[in-house]
Amino acid sequence: MFRFANPTYLYLLLLIPVLVAIYIVLRWRMRKQLRRFGDVRLLAHLMPDVSRVRVHLKFSLMMLALALVVFIMARPQFGTRNEEVKRSGIEVVIACDVSNSMLCQDINPSRLDKAKMIVSKLIERFDQDKVGLVAYAGSAITLLPMTADYVSAKLFLDQLNPSTVAIQGTNMAEAIQRSLLSFSDKKTVGKALILITDAEDHEDGAIEMAKEARKAGVKIFVLSVGTEKGGPIPMGDGSYKKDLSGNVVTTKLNERVGKEIAKAGNGLYIRADQSNQAQDILDAEISKMQKEDISMSMYSEYDEQFIAVAILLLLVLIAECCIMERRSPFIQRLSLFSRTPKSLLLAVAFLSVSTLMFAQTTERDYIRKGNREFRGGQFDKAETNYLKSLEQNSTFEGLYNLALTYLLQGKDSTAVAKMMDADSIGTDNPLKRAKNFHNLGNVWYAQGSYLLKSNQDATSAFQNAVNLYKSSLRCNPSDNETRYNLAKALYQLKKSQQQQQQNNQNQQQQQQQKEEQKKQDEKKEQKQDEQQQQQQNKQQQQKNDMSEQTAEQLLNSAQQDEKDVQRKIKQQNATSRSLEKDW
Repeated sequence: MFRFANPTYLYLLLLIPVLVAIYIVLRWRMRKQLRRFGDVRLLAHLMPDVSRVRVHLKFSLMMLALALVVFIMARPQFGTRNEEVKRSGIEVVIACDVSNSMLCQDINPSRLDKAKMIVSKLIERFDQDKVGLVAYAGSAITLLPMTADYVSAKLFLDQLNPSTVAIQGTNMAEAIQRSLLSFSDKKTVGKALILITDAEDHEDGAIEMAKEARKAGVKIFVLSVGTEKGGPIPMGDGSYKKDLSGNVVTTKLNERVGKEIAKAGNGLYIRADQSNQAQDILDAEISKMQKEDISMSMYSEYDEQFIAVAILLLLVLIAECCIMERRSPFIQRLSLFSRTPKSLLLAVAFLSVSTLMFAQTTERDYIRKGNREFRGGQFDKAETNYLKSLEQNSTFEGLYNLALTYLLQGKDSTAVAKMMDADSIGTDNPLKRAKNFHNLGNVWYAQGSYLLKSNQDATSAFQNAVNLYKSSLRCNPSDNETRYNLAKALYQLKKSQQQQQQNNQNQQQQQQQKEEQKKQDEKKEQKQDEQQQQQQNKQQQQKNDMSEQTAEQLLNSAQQDEKDVQRKIKQQNATSRSLEKDW
């Protein structure tokens, strides 16, 4: 496919008919002036060296050269070539439990929602890593193959719910097996499987599959969500999940299973709670893993064809220099270069400059191309061009623009890192530096608002926003928008501090209530133990007084009860295990 990269320059071709019209008028006036001296045919015999054809030919060649110059400026392109961008990272598969037990609200807001928040933050901190997503319950399915498209990963993550997998239950063995299929065959790249679950495994074989993953070079990080106390499973209609006997199901965190799987998978067991400690531990462990350059075909780029046009332009200019307006003998031909050195020098210089301009795309060209795609909303392509500009030269503008693309794609943490890199390079323009601080403050303000809304400690985020807004104002004191944002950040900082104090007070009150409740429970347990001891003493006394006939009747009754229990167990085993425990 043929196209021009800068078709706007083609409007310069309108100069050619204007110049042709001017040339025709000038030739007409020249011919009119010759008629004043006599007959034109007679004058032609008096000037045998003059050639009208050569004059027209030289003008035509100059117009052709002008057209070729315009074509070069418009950058003709034909054919495409695949461009590859090297990314240095690891491969991570996130296997998330979507069984009914993950709806339990023993962790606020629920186990599944908490898992989604952890995974979402984890994906935001990925930069050049590849990620895959697996959902499992009684069976496992691959929602997203291994990819670097973090936007799609977060999109699939938001859709996770118990209806994602048809068969309910918890089968971690199949989840591990399904996740192993998503990894590549590369042995040098770090591979991690993050298994998010409440560890309430209803099937066998998870530990054996974890050992297989360890042999394949995959580390398993078990991120458990839930509490040991547990709770009921809400069904969405105000009721709770019940078993086959009609009793309300209480799901509890099984830490023993999770620790055994993590140990067998050469990984780490991490328990998630209301704080961000689990998130920080997981990020630290993943950052230690071995990274490798992963080549990925990102996009197709058109091939530049200006060289062929430039060669044709050089030939046209040489031909125009070689053709003289007069019919010259051989000696005049030898003096050609002494007569027209400036034209040839101009042609060679122009061709050399144009070749240097278009032969290699500079970082400025990549930034300009990225800016056009950024304005068009193609943030992924803009990101690629900014990265290619940084490969040639790390500039403030390249890093800053790349940070904006990350910010608009929802990669807040990566955007902050790139903006900090841009600030470390610095710029002589105080307005650009002020805008960089302003955007950094906006990112921290957004993170603080999210934490505050989630009833978490947002003091540090708002404090960072306040400091960055102040730095922005130092660079540009007249920015009213930054002043307004600074006032909002100060208000939210005060609000966050008050909320944190209230939370601390609530925690202290809850701790006191727990201690009081614990004392009451201990008293009740002590009283129950005393009553139980008295009852056991009475039973022991009754047993001592029991006759042999009564003992024999009780023995027969117990045997009959045992037979009934065994019969019921056999009937229950005949029923599918997945239908028996669908949570």
